[in-house]
Amino acid sequence: MEHAEPVQPDLSADDSLELARLAAVGAGVMALFAIVGGLIAITTGDIASAAAAGLNVAAGAVLLHGRRQALQGDGRRAAVLLVGSVLVFVLVTAPIPPPVPAMAAVPIMGVAFALSFLHGRRLVVAVVIGWAVSIIAGIMIEMTPASPDLPPVLAAAIRIGSMASVTGLVGLVLYRHRRRLERADTSARAATAALSDSEARYRTVVEDVREVIFRIDAEGRWSLLNRAWEELTGHDVTSSIGRSALEFVHADDRENHADLVRPVAHGVQHEYRRELRLEGMDSTTIWVDVHARALHDEAGTFVGMSGTLTDITTRRALEERLLVQAFHDDLTGLANRALFKDRLEHALTRREQSSRLVGLLYLDVDRFKTVNDSLGHTAGDALLQAIAARLRSVLRPEDTIARLGGDEFAILVEDVRLPDETLALAKRVLGAFDLPFDLDGRQMSIRASIGVVVTGGGERTGDDLLRDADVAMYRAKIGGRGSYAMFEPSMQADVAARMELESDLRAAVEAESLTLAYQPIVTLPDGHIIGVEALARWEHPDRGVVSPLVFIACAEDAGLIITLGRWVLRRACADVAELRRSSPAAQHLRLSVNVSPRQLSDVDFVGIVLGALAETGLPPDALDLEVTESVVFDCGEEGIERLRVLRATGVGVSLDDFGTGYSSLGNLRTLPIDQLKIDRTFVAALLDGGIETAVVEAVIRLGAALGASVVAEGIEDAAVATRLAEIGCPLGQGYLFGRPQPIEHLQDRYRDAPDSPTTIRPARFVPVVVPLTSLG
Repeated sequence: MEHAEPVQPDLSADDSLELARLAAVGAGVMALFAIVGGLIAITTGDIASAAAAGLNVAAGAVLLHGRRQALQGDGRRAAVLLVGSVLVFVLVTAPIPPPVPAMAAVPIMGVAFALSFLHGRRLVVAVVIGWAVSIIAGIMIEMTPASPDLPPVLAAAIRIGSMASVTGLVGLVLYRHRRRLERADTSARAATAALSDSEARYRTVVEDVREVIFRIDAEGRWSLLNRAWEELTGHDVTSSIGRSALEFVHADDRENHADLVRPVAHGVQHEYRRELRLEGMDSTTIWVDVHARALHDEAGTFVGMSGTLTDITTRRALEERLLVQAFHDDLTGLANRALFKDRLEHALTRREQSSRLVGLLYLDVDRFKTVNDSLGHTAGDALLQAIAARLRSVLRPEDTIARLGGDEFAILVEDVRLPDETLALAKRVLGAFDLPFDLDGRQMSIRASIGVVVTGGGERTGDDLLRDADVAMYRAKIGGRGSYAMFEPSMQADVAARMELESDLRAAVEAESLTLAYQPIVTLPDGHIIGVEALARWEHPDRGVVSPLVFIACAEDAGLIITLGRWVLRRACADVAELRRSSPAAQHLRLSVNVSPRQLSDVDFVGIVLGALAETGLPPDALDLEVTESVVFDCGEEGIERLRVLRATGVGVSLDDFGTGYSSLGNLRTLPIDQLKIDRTFVAALLDGGIETAVVEAVIRLGAALGASVVAEGIEDAAVATRLAEIGCPLGQGYLFGRPQPIEHLQDRYRDAPDSPTTIRPARFVPVVVPLTSLG
C-alpha cells in the first residue's frame, strides 16, 4: 500500500491559522445562505432556491476541507478550495434578486485571493476593503425599498448578513489588534530572553576572563570592573566602583599616569597603553599592562575610557632579575665588570666638566685560591660574600663597588679633591681585613692587595684606569701582601719584569734547574746537629741569585708552587736518605721541608709525601713537614686531616713562625703537631726584656705542656743562644750555627765525622762537648 508523501508546508504557522479562520467564516456564511434558500424553497415552493441551498451546503463543505488544508500548511490547495467554493457560491446566489448574495460573496472571494497572494499589511488591507464593501451593500439594501418580490425572510437574512459583516469587521479589527499585541508580546519576550541570554554570555565571558576589564567615567572613577580585579589586587569590586582609579595607582606612577591620560581625554590621542604599578590590598606592588581606548557619546564628547589590565608582575620580576644578572654579580650582588665599566666611563665624562678627580681601587684577595682549594667552593663563595659585606661597610653610598671576577674587586670613587683621599680609602679598606672572617664557625684571617690610581691630566679611558690599577695591585703583591700601592708609570716595567720572571721560573721548575740548600737545626746548648731544613734556591742565568721571598711568591701567583714543592720534597728526601746511608753520624738526621697552603690543599698531597719517602727510602719518622699557623687554619679540616694521616705513618709536623698567627690554645690542642718553631722576630728581641721575652718563655712552656719540641729560629748571636738554653729552649736554628749550604757541604763534614752526632762550633759559642769546625 502506497503512502502519501507528507505535505511540505508553504505557509507560516500564523498564515495557516489566518486562512483556516477565514475558511471557517466563509463556511458559516454559506451555511447561512443555505438556510435562507431552504426557507424560501419551503415558503414558495421554488425548486431553484432549494437547489441553491444544496449547492451552498456543498460549497461550505469544500470550504471546510480547505480549512483542513490550511491547518496543515498547504496554502496552495487551501486557496484553490476557497476560490472554488466562492465561485460556486457566486454562481448559485447571483440569480437571486437583488444581487446581495453575490455582492456579499465578493469579500469572501477577495479574502481567498488575498490569502493566496498577499501577506502582512497587504493582507489586512484586502480583508478590510472586502468587509467594507459588504457593509456598504447591506446599508444600501436597508435604505432602498425592498422589492415586492423579496420575501420577508430574505430581507431579514440580508439584514442579518449586514450585521454579521459589521460584527465581523469589528471582530477582525479586534482580532488583528489582539494578534498584534500577542506578536508584540511574543517578540518582546523573545527579545528579553535573547537579551538575558546575551547578558549572561557577556557576564560569563567578562567574569571568567583572567584580565581585568574596566571602564572609567569622565571624572576618572571606576564604573565597571570584573571579578579579575579582586583576584589581582585583593580590593573588593563593589567598594572599588565609584572611587578614583588614581587611588589604586602606585604613588611613584600617579603623576606620570595622569599626564599620559590627559591627551586621550582631550582627543589628542585615541588610545592609551602603558605599564604601571598598582597598590594591592596588602600594600604589595603589582605591575600591569594598561590598554584602554577613549569613549565618546553621539555628540563626540569624551565620557570615559574602557580597556583591560593585564598582570605582568611575574614578567617584570623576571626582567628585573635578568637585568640584575646582566649587570650584577650573582654571588655577592655587587656590580659586575660591565656595569662598573659603564659607571667608570660616565664618571670620566662628568670629570671633564668639573675640577674633581676620579679614583679607582683594584683589590685582589691574597691566597684566596688556597682557601677555595682547601675548604671547597662553598666556603670560598661564603668568604667572597663576607668580603663584599665588609667592603660595603667602609664605603660611601655613592661609591661603586664591583666584583670583576674570581677574587678581584674594584671600587670607583668620584668627586675626589686630592689623591690622598683615595689613599686614605685604601687604608680603610685594608683595615676591614684586620679582623678574621667567620666562615661557619671557623675564624679565617685573610688579607688583600690593593692597587690605586687617580685620574690626572690628559685623556684616560676606563680600560686605561683598570689596567693601571691592576698593575699597581700587582706591585703591591710583590712588595708584600696585605698592602696597597699607588700607580706610577714605572710600575709597568716592574710588572713586565715580573711576568718575565714568572716565565723564567716556569722553565726552571720544568727543567728542575733549581737547587737546595740545607740549614742545620741543633740542640741547645751543646750544638749537636739533629736535623736540617731544606730551602730552595734559584740562580737565574741573567739576574743571578733570586731571593726565595721573590720566587716563592712568584711561584704561588703563577700556580707553580705545587710542582715546585713536589720537586723540593722528592729531592730533599733523596739527599738526606743518601747522607744517612753514607755516614753513621747522620743515621738519625731529620729533614724539615716547608709546605705551602696550596700543597696542603692538594687532594694528592698525602700520596705525594708517602711516594717520595718510598721512592727515596727515607723513613717517615725522619721527615718533618713545616706549616705555618695560617696555612693550617686556612686549609681547614681537610688539610688538618691530611696532616693527621701523615702523622699516623710517623711523619712529624712542625708549626712554623709560631706566634705570628691567630692560633688559640683550644685549636692547638686539636692539631697534630710535634714541634713549635718560635718566629725570628721574637728571638731577635729576646734580650730586650720586653714582651717578646715573655712570649718566648710562654711558647717554651706551652711546648712542654703539649708534648712538642720547641725550635728557636733566627739565632744570630751567642748571647741569645745562651739565654735560650737558660730558659729551657731545647733546639735552635740560625746563622750562628750555619747558613744554608748545598748537600755536598754536609756530605764533606759527615764524611770525616766520628760515629756520633756532629757538633757545630760557631766562633762566639762555647759548646759543652768537643767542637768541630763551624759549617757557617
